[in-house]
Amino acid sequence: MPQITVTDEQGNSYFPTYPRRARGLVKKGRARFISANTICLNCPPQNQEEQQMTENTNTSSLTAPTAAEIFAELQQIRQDTQHLSLALEKLEKVPADNNADEKICQAKIDAIEEVVVQREETNRSLITLYEKLYDAIR
Repeated sequence: MPQITVTDEQGNSYFPTYPRRARGLVKKGRARFISANTICLNCPPQNQEEQQMTENTNTSSLTAPTAAEIFAELQQIRQDTQHLSLALEKLEKVPADNNADEKICQAKIDAIEEVVVQREETNRSLITLYEKLYDAIR
């Protein structure tokens, strides 16, 4: 497939392009044909060179947690009981009268129970992780 040479008004040569793209540039008024195989851009691109990546060096060094940090995290897990109080509030709002649909009420109760169970499993997993970290630093 023939390539069309792309230049700008100063005579700088850019990467060649396909004929269909060249016709589109001419049609939109962004370029004009100089010859059958060359177009001249009306406005050259702002960034004529690719940006060079800066050299990133990782200066942060990971340090093992101290025993005090591990105990602080465990203390935070122990004190975080907000999910339990929210679950109890939601359970109190579930209607207990005979007019309410039993299936809907049971579904709400089951959903609240599942949230609490999953949260407690997450806490157990975190505690296990902190135990392993503590054993590693001892």
